[in-house]
Amino acid sequence: MKEGPRFAARRLPAAVRILCLPLAGVLIASLFKAAPSIGGIIPSPWDLLAHLSFYGVIGILIAAGLRGLPFWLPFLLTCAVGAADEIYQSFLPGRVAGLDDFTVDVLAAALATWLVYRSLRR
Repeated sequence: MKEGPRFAARRLPAAVRILCLPLAGVLIASLFKAAPSIGGIIPSPWDLLAHLSFYGVIGILIAAGLRGLPFWLPFLLTCAVGAADEIYQSFLPGRVAGLDDFTVDVLAAALATWLVYRSLRR
């Protein structure tokens, strides 16, 4: 029986899973490293799309790397990164922490982890 693309997506190779968490860590570190200099680059409301994309990728990487653990763990970890980012921004000159940004971060985390868990369960 031929395996379709959906079936192949369910089984992540161990090497891919092992690399997901370090890659998420690199993205998170780059977020905090670049935070002082990237404020205002993307105008509102497009910055929300950037938040959705960035935290979606982080959520996917964390969920794929923690495959087999409960859904809520990667979701909460991704939300914690979003909260830490907003708190950090509140201390930076020229940056503003926003509830709208954090709300989009939480939405991205929920969507990303749900998509990973749904695709891996089928």
